Amino acid sequence: MFKSYDDEKTFQLITAACKVSGLPLETVLEVFGQTWLKFCMDNGYEEMLRTLGGDFTSFVQNLDALHAHLSRTYTKLNYPSFRCETNNDGTLTLHYYSKRSGLYYIVLGVIPQIASVLYNQKATITVDSREEQDIENGILDDHVIFTVKLSKNDGNTTVNNKEDSSTIENNKELVCIRPTFPKQTIIQAKHFCNIFPYHLIFDENFVIKQCGSMIQILLKTKMERGSSLTSLFDLTYPRVDFTLTNLMAFINSAFLMTSVKKRNGHSLVLKGQMRWMPDISHMIFISSPCISSLQELKAMDLYISDIPLYDVTRELILLNQQRMAEMEIA
Repeated sequence: MFKSYDDEKTFQLITAACKVSGLPLETVLEVFGQTWLKFCMDNGYEEMLRTLGGDFTSFVQNLDALHAHLSRTYTKLNYPSFRCETNNDGTLTLHYYSKRSGLYYIVLGVIPQIASVLYNQKATITVDSREEQDIENGILDDHVIFTVKLSKNDGNTTVNNKEDSSTIENNKELVCIRPTFPKQTIIQAKHFCNIFPYHLIFDENFVIKQCGSMIQILLKTKMERGSSLTSLFDLTYPRVDFTLTNLMAFINSAFLMTSVKKRNGHSLVLKGQMRWMPDISHMIFISSPCISSLQELKAMDLYISDIPLYDVTRELILLNQQRMAEMEIA
């Protein structure tokens, strides 16, 4: 199960399946997509999949995060990226990006299964357009745009649907609740920068407008007006060119940014989430230091107290240290 096969062998297998079944390539890939969800659920991932999102859209929006998690185990995984937009007519626009050309037919099979099995909905999916897009240094990604229409399921699902009526009702209650927001923020920028010491806000031209306090301290750089994000940090994940178009395309991914300037011979690596703020045309990057051990903490001349109390990075470092100590004792 953990063995990796290159695409050449995969396509040889698909070609053989086409010859034996007499079905065209597109149909074989779509049928594969229809069985993929059941395969994953039958092999230990059912609970993870059922808790990924409270509704279909949330599920799709979090697929990139799931893939990033799985890449720690499946290190050679070359996974696609998904982005979902809600249209005025209630349909969804689904963006699919992949460096593996021609596999998008799998999406046509797996999306209806996700809707039916996990959310008791019927999904009709059609291909709107397909193009090759330059994402990184001339490397072309397959960019396919689908339209997804969701409707109430007739109750017949092709894979066991273990979601009971009480769970469905709870989900309905969550969906019906609409949060309220103040007309204006009551927190000063100074407090925001201290509470979220590893955040950045920048405009469409990558000019930094606001920066967390610890980033400035660690880089020994005051963020003056007009400071350029791309002169201070390199985008190391996703592996795409550092452009606003790419940030928007992979907005559901976890981002890694590495400082150009080094501290004690080590770069500051930040891991976090990008969020576009359309009302002011700015992007906010909420992050944490990408550190998992006391050794890495010391190398950066950092202390645990430099990491906010709410940040799970603290627990990760201490848990890893405890595990290492237990191994030494054993």
